[in-house]
Amino acid sequence: MKKSVLAILVTFILCSCSKTEEVLPKANEGELYHRIQTKYSSTVAGFDRVSYDINDPLSTSYYKIKDSIIGFWGISRNVYALNSLPYFQELDLGSNYYVDREVVSIKDLGSNQIEYTVRFVEANDEAFRYARFIIAPTDSIPFLNNTNDKLLPLYQQQKSGVFSDPIYSAIDLFDPYSHLEAFKKDAARHGVDLGHLTREDMELTWEPDSYTESRGYAFKVCDPNKLGIGLRQTDWDERIVADLNEFRISLMWHEFGHAILGLQHLCQGGHIMSGRHQNPKVIENDSECDSKYITVNDLSFGHPDPYLNFQRAVKDMFDGYFQTQYNCSSGKQGVILD
Repeated sequence: MKKSVLAILVTFILCSCSKTEEVLPKANEGELYHRIQTKYSSTVAGFDRVSYDINDPLSTSYYKIKDSIIGFWGISRNVYALNSLPYFQELDLGSNYYVDREVVSIKDLGSNQIEYTVRFVEANDEAFRYARFIIAPTDSIPFLNNTNDKLLPLYQQQKSGVFSDPIYSAIDLFDPYSHLEAFKKDAARHGVDLGHLTREDMELTWEPDSYTESRGYAFKVCDPNKLGIGLRQTDWDERIVADLNEFRISLMWHEFGHAILGLQHLCQGGHIMSGRHQNPKVIENDSECDSKYITVNDLSFGHPDPYLNFQRAVKDMFDGYFQTQYNCSSGKQGVILD
């Protein structure tokens, strides 16, 4: 469940102030840069055979000078598959989305343009990849004021995506216990009775930024009377509100799938419980692990393609279709990362 909008970004901080000063001799504290061109390759040599993609100036990454170091700061989105309104997301959340990353080279191209080559491994992947991109100074950020305080009431007013659903739209979005009440109602409309669970049955753990294992996890999975949910607080509080795939709803439905329904990760994509980490399960055959890797973070409310449709995946989860449970008779499960 670690794939998200961040999965297409390269998050980095330069560790060498001397190298930064060499490239940016006139850099000022707080100066902004934005990405203007990007390309990816499996090797550094392969970049010569790959053309740059031009970044949309309304949908690109932004960088800021701090203590003479230039670092990733945020992303602006004009059009995005999981949000129907444009936004700017200031980010300081990158540490748990990449297994490893490093700046390979920096080159001053002149005309205030800088070329970076970055080596990285995305979470849920094993192979190193390389990104090369060009950044240039900018003095403004589009949609800077489209923060959660503005977006949430707009989505509620226009009743789009999850905010058109009577159960999901009633969630107090930043209250995990409100998600539990909504999950019980969602289960009920799919024929599953979870009425015995109360807020007092849920143990909630807030994790600091130093916790980098995941954005959320489930524990007390095989306890019939209790459930445990752990959340990284910065992600929970600051991730941008979205209408077609709301981060907090998707995360909690996945973790409740573990903690309440006792469901394991699936190798097959396109499900609430899809997750190719922590020993994912195969239901029928190994070809499931070759399916397009769509996790709960990639599903979209009302999507015309059933494979990408959030409501279809929720129904499958509650129906027990293409799902598998933990064998709790073998003992209580440990912490299940998202």
